[in-house]
Amino acid sequence: MTGDQGYTAVLRKQLDNLYAQKKVENGKTLIPVYYGDKGWYGYYDIAGRSPGLGNRRKLEADIYLWEMNPTDLARAKASETKPGWLDYLQSGDEAYAVSALQAGLEEVRVAGERIRKDDTTIGFPPDDTRWSDSNPVATEALINLTMGAADPGGSGHGPLALHAQVRHFDPEARRPGLPDDVAALVRKITPETVTLTLVNTNPLKARTVTVQMGAYGENDATTVKSAGGASMSVNASWFNVRLAPGAGETLTIGVKRYAHQPSLTFPWNR
Repeated sequence: MTGDQGYTAVLRKQLDNLYAQKKVENGKTLIPVYYGDKGWYGYYDIAGRSPGLGNRRKLEADIYLWEMNPTDLARAKASETKPGWLDYLQSGDEAYAVSALQAGLEEVRVAGERIRKDDTTIGFPPDDTRWSDSNPVATEALINLTMGAADPGGSGHGPLALHAQVRHFDPEARRPGLPDDVAALVRKITPETVTLTLVNTNPLKARTVTVQMGAYGENDATTVKSAGGASMSVNASWFNVRLAPGAGETLTIGVKRYAHQPSLTFPWNR
């Protein structure tokens, strides 16, 4: 959250060590996932599944989002088994946003059904996690799409600190999260900008949403430009957007990263 990329460099160096041992077989890039007395072993496809380093792909995405280095992006995308969230941020393919949300809803349905049908005895076997793979609270798609954030519980041994491009608040209810009837979609992330669409789905009532830059207000919004060309200076860690009934707008937000001391304080209390 401080922007000190020395911490990121430690993780990147370890990935560099892995990729330095890579080999290509049948057109696939393989890297080792284990190290022992005889050196590196256990080679697996970088885009496949492996019994070790199961969090590597998530970590690669995290490192890119922490520093926005194009080299890190190329490595993270090369490890994806199919076009995913990082590809969407580059391509803007709206079909991905819809399919990701539908997949999240299906995950909730399947998990809920699995729990309802579970009649096993609690605690047997004693080292088994009851209802593993049955989490009815699927949040990754929402976190990706509405906040431009990697899943903080998805990097292996989470939950980690949330690292987001934007975080939304309801200034009228004085709570975190999107206000009633307001939808948000982060369409694009660059080192200097975040492109965000906000829509008020209520046809009768106006809504106001507070947009904070970063999960903890660590970033600064320098400017905000509408799709129609209107622009205004902000130079603050947050700003309000008032949406008329049924209205929506796509905003391109200029970003100065790691400009503020991270804080859990709500925007209106700063």
